[in-house]
Amino acid sequence: MAKNLEIVAIFLTVSCLLSLAYAQGSVIGPSIEGYIYCDPCRIQFPSNFSKRLPGAEVKLDCFRQDNQTPLYSLKVKTAKNGAYKFDVKLNDNMQDQICVVTAVSSNTNVCPEPFYSPEAARVFITKKSGYEPRAHFVDPLGFMKAKTSDECKRDIGELLPAEVAPEAVLPLDVDED
Repeated sequence: MAKNLEIVAIFLTVSCLLSLAYAQGSVIGPSIEGYIYCDPCRIQFPSNFSKRLPGAEVKLDCFRQDNQTPLYSLKVKTAKNGAYKFDVKLNDNMQDQICVVTAVSSNTNVCPEPFYSPEAARVFITKKSGYEPRAHFVDPLGFMKAKTSDECKRDIGELLPAEVAPEAVLPLDVDED
């Protein structure tokens, strides 16, 4: 019986210490999740020809919402499926924050060119809305091939009305001479 009381006392002590440590520092809040892809069509939105990019570098910058003071910055590499996940840090001093996700670098020379727009995704983190999601999913970000692939020129034309030529919607390739 005494041994059981010792075990219970140790358990309660450890639980109390952990709860104090948890309350003192940063608390892991919701996550911000998304994916990075390669755009061979240079249209800056996912298509049937897009491929997710494993190993691409992604950055998260979080700021105070009221005065734009930087709070913290994190970097990760995308997983095999091109997905990434950031755990947002919260404490009493930074409950309202704006976090910006940026695609920093591609892991391949096939898709080296970053998007023009949107080059970043923004997320507003607050506890004042009455709704606290465990995860925020942002629009995909990515990189483009240097030239529009031939398969895009051919197949995207099938998706357009007959009176619209594919060249009207696909970006022009820029030759650097």
